[in-house]
Amino acid sequence: MLTREAIESNLEPLGLTLPRSHPVPRGLYSAVRVDSGVAWTSALGPLAIDGSGTFAFRGEIGSDLTEQAGREAAALTALHLIASLDQKPGLNRVVRLLDLVAYVRANDEFERHAYVADGASEVLLAAFGDEVGSHARTVVGVRSLPFAVPFVAALRASLERVTP
Repeated sequence: MLTREAIESNLEPLGLTLPRSHPVPRGLYSAVRVDSGVAWTSALGPLAIDGSGTFAFRGEIGSDLTEQAGREAAALTALHLIASLDQKPGLNRVVRLLDLVAYVRANDEFERHAYVADGASEVLLAAFGDEVGSHARTVVGVRSLPFAVPFVAALRASLERVTP
């Protein structure tokens, strides 16, 4: 069973820390939905780690931002996805990550969307370990994303069932 403390310990060698607060939805939706032993997170972007609600990265990869900045935005997004699961249903209930769906905002010439999304996958694998953190993934290149962020992603996880 993974706890927040265990995940933070796994992330420490990478110099990463989980946000203390979970992201607040910016619309009429739930941050996390749980049903039939599966948790779905809503898509998130690279929010600043300080809880201010601002985005740490904005712009288009290949024009305004480098590929490396895109990877950093993806890694930051993964930290917030983990924080969302910590809030509901709780990290101790996560049995296995199932899939990550990622959208990369880039110019027409950019072709390394999967490399950018690796920034998120690397954080998830480091945080949860290979057995729990290995996941399927879809990466889509797009011209526009909400709030002009370069990366958004959503995560689905299988949960330990709780019996009443």
